[in-house]
Amino acid sequence: MSSLRLLLWSVALAVSAIAASARDVIVRSGEHAGFTRVVVLFPQGTEWTVRQSGTEILLTARGEPLDFDLSNAFRRIPRARIADMTALPDQATLRLTTAMTTRVSSFGLSQGGAVLDISDATDPAPEPQNRDLPSSWWREDSAGNQPPRPTLPLPDSRVQQAEQDLLLQLGRSATQGVVRINPMAPARAAPEPATPRSDILFGMDSLTVMDRDMGMLVRQMGPGGRTCAADEDYDPGSWLNDQPPVQQISAARRSLIGEFDRPDQSAVTGLARVYLALGMSTEARRTLEAFPDATTPVRKSDAAILAMADVIDDRPASASLTAMRGCPGRVAIWAFLASPEPAAATASDMDAVQRSFSALPQGLRDALGMRLIDRLLKAGARETAEAIRNTFRRSETPESDAARLAEARLELADKAPAAAADLLGPVAQGKDAEAARAVAMRIDSFIDRHRAVPEAETQRAADFVHLLGDGRDSYRMRRAQILGAASVGDFDTAFAVLDDWPAGTEDDLRHSAGQKAFDILSRVPDDNLFLSRLLPRVAQARETGLGLNQQIALSERLSTLGFGEAGASVLDPPAQRTPRGRVALARAALANGDPPTAIAALDGMDGSDVAVLRAEALAGLGEHAAAAEMFAAMNEPARAAQEAWRSGSPDAILRFGTDAQKTAIRRSLSRAPAPEEGTGLLSRANRQISDSQADRAAWETLLSQVPPP
Repeated sequence: MSSLRLLLWSVALAVSAIAASARDVIVRSGEHAGFTRVVVLFPQGTEWTVRQSGTEILLTARGEPLDFDLSNAFRRIPRARIADMTALPDQATLRLTTAMTTRVSSFGLSQGGAVLDISDATDPAPEPQNRDLPSSWWREDSAGNQPPRPTLPLPDSRVQQAEQDLLLQLGRSATQGVVRINPMAPARAAPEPATPRSDILFGMDSLTVMDRDMGMLVRQMGPGGRTCAADEDYDPGSWLNDQPPVQQISAARRSLIGEFDRPDQSAVTGLARVYLALGMSTEARRTLEAFPDATTPVRKSDAAILAMADVIDDRPASASLTAMRGCPGRVAIWAFLASPEPAAATASDMDAVQRSFSALPQGLRDALGMRLIDRLLKAGARETAEAIRNTFRRSETPESDAARLAEARLELADKAPAAAADLLGPVAQGKDAEAARAVAMRIDSFIDRHRAVPEAETQRAADFVHLLGDGRDSYRMRRAQILGAASVGDFDTAFAVLDDWPAGTEDDLRHSAGQKAFDILSRVPDDNLFLSRLLPRVAQARETGLGLNQQIALSERLSTLGFGEAGASVLDPPAQRTPRGRVALARAALANGDPPTAIAALDGMDGSDVAVLRAEALAGLGEHAAAAEMFAAMNEPARAAQEAWRSGSPDAILRFGTDAQKTAIRRSLSRAPAPEEGTGLLSRANRQISDSQADRAAWETLLSQVPPP
């Protein structure tokens, strides 16, 4: 009796908890000819109203609190007509913000829900017959144009009995997979419109056993006809039960060895699956290695475990797994994470990735969630990344570490590093893997803002290097330590850690750390610090794989400081062949005193920068008059006058020189006229004195314009 009472109390508590929580409401959308449709699947019987004011549409429901699921609201529509959808805090109203003046019409679904058709204000409203749901599912719409419902006579008892027998047979067939009820199937129209018939009130699809099996076969095929793996081989969520992990591992280990101390391969696979589902990838791999199957090199189920372990450990995965990235089953997330990033963006089924992620155990969701969000953002699948973030919101408390990490990653993608740093602060104080991720992301947030990383953050990154051992996460923390040290000008420590990085180990992280460190160095204002740290590492900077912008910035600064040879060396061959690289190479050649190389680098190029460098190269070759003419053509009078004066050509000086230069050269070229008849010695002496005074004044004016050395 007490157990029954306890059961009743448990049921009552569960019902009250469910009643107190908000009901999930799915929001879907689709683009049609001339209008955008939004479907909000309210619970059956929910009353709702639609109000429009300017570019704002409010859909308000009455009754229980609602939680609008907007994760897929923009999956199939652009933001051209509907700019945004927002659930208001009252848990009853959905706000749609339009990008233009629109017209909204609405109608209801008999199974519950509201349909909003939003069209441009200048377009005619969409006709009811064009709507993509059968009329038998409509409820009265805002325009009052509900289709007439057929009036059916009440059948006699024999018809009712036949109907019950038919429903019983349909139910049995549905459980066997022979018949599949599809309420969204279009209703068949009656052959004659005279008498309404009951068979148009709902849609049904029938499916034979052979068609069903062929459909399953087709669904198991991926892009290009490749076979997709069975869900059971890539479904860790089905490998665990409600018992504590220790008990599950113990139960799996007890049946590991069978008669004559021979391992039971099914039990070996079961134990490895338990390990993997709990996130213990190393233990899963070691279990399979310790008990190999003598009858076959690797079974399919064991190969799947090894492939998933590689994904969890962020190791290169097998080609057979990456080939299944377009499959719709449980393998979708594993193939997506294992594939090279450019290919993953174009060939993956994002809906399947999201579904397979939601089916993972909580521990694997925490372990793979951040990496999945990173990959989705790089692939341009922002809405799927937000859906994964929403999964964390629903399965975790808002203040949990996993939820904060997911939220912070999206803030970083939105160029809001300050908000990301605030979210990550509490998480970074721990000592687990999530704390390590938070420390690395916080350091990235400081670097993105071009701010110095606090010493405590850099020290925590260094501590995690030793705490995490020799895995990829440890090298992520090495990268964070390098960036933290470089941000405060401690390039000795930064480059020392980079030099100790083993060659061939996590090269992508090593190159990323080197690129960021040299990028920080290129912005150091102290020229002495810049030169002392960069000049010994010019070759290393080039080998790090710097981007074009980084190479140009380093080269131009070195050339400006007079180190033309180093400025040319920092440019790799592909960069030297680009237009900007050729300009930088010419500038480095001029700084190195090699005008012919500069002229050769600029051959066939146009532009103001190119013209300036070409004129400087001519000046370096001693062709000052030609350089003066080029500077004058570029409206550079000061430089034109300087080169004209250096040429020593009176003609060039009179064309391009300053007024003082022209006056001085004219006086130098002038000749005193012959003495007039009858002029005496005193008159000639006075004229010589005045001419001398004028010459002296002209040269004093000219010399006053020359800056002191």
